Amino acid sequence: MSYGQVDKSLLREIKRAVGSTRDEQQAFRKRVGRMAEELSSTDVAEKFDSIAVFNARVPVAVALAATLANRAWRIGKWNLGWAQEVLDACKALPKSILDDFVIQDGLHPLRVTEYARKFIALNSEYGG
Repeated sequence: MSYGQVDKSLLREIKRAVGSTRDEQQAFRKRVGRMAEELSSTDVAEKFDSIAVFNARVPVAVALAATLANRAWRIGKWNLGWAQEVLDACKALPKSILDDFVIQDGLHPLRVTEYARKFIALNSEYGG
């Protein structure tokens, strides 16, 4: 099931978090990179919800979007529109760094659709 557009308040939060100065952008990159590292484990499916709840949703959303875009070859268009909207909100960042935000969970590429489903639904305009 594919959900609707990204929640507009999340998009505003992402744009604000990315910042406009070099220092703000570097701090944002570090935050998202740390989040991707934290999620990069084979037990991510079990701990994803708790990590998403206890951390700001912006770095989780960006790491998840980078992962969905990276795995599009395998998962097809499952929420690729959602992921692209999130990544477009990061337009101040160079596209070359997006691979640094990919969750390296060591699981089958389709497993992301299982553990990401609820987060995407909650952060979509027409989620359900």
